Amino acid sequence: MVDSGIKVGESSTITVDIKSLIGIVAMILSIAGVYFSLTGQISALQLDVIRMQDSVATNEEFRIKWPRGELGALPDDAVQDLNIEYIQKELAKVQEELDNHLEGSHAGISAPDNSWPTDSELAHLLELPPHNF
Repeated sequence: MVDSGIKVGESSTITVDIKSLIGIVAMILSIAGVYFSLTGQISALQLDVIRMQDSVATNEEFRIKWPRGELGALPDDAVQDLNIEYIQKELAKVQEELDNHLEGSHAGISAPDNSWPTDSELAHLLELPPHNF
């Protein structure tokens, strides 16, 4: 067996100049700083991705439910709905009044013959001399 002459044990000693020792410590601190910096950036990016996924899910829910009215309505929509309901009630009242008026006015009158008046009849109504066209 070949003995290399290097024996490492509990009482082994190493001689290193101070310049090299400072360089090694600086290199280790530099590597540790880069590692923690990258780890922090990765964590921040993962958090951003989670927030974006939540935002997309919320937007998708809004996009589907808003047109259906499942998420409520705008205040302007509520006012508009009230106005439409009021107008519909008023229109129903006017329609009923018109129907009652038409039923009462036709009770003793025969239906019109839907003929147009002649020129002489129109002239008589307007008190103009009749014209021959």
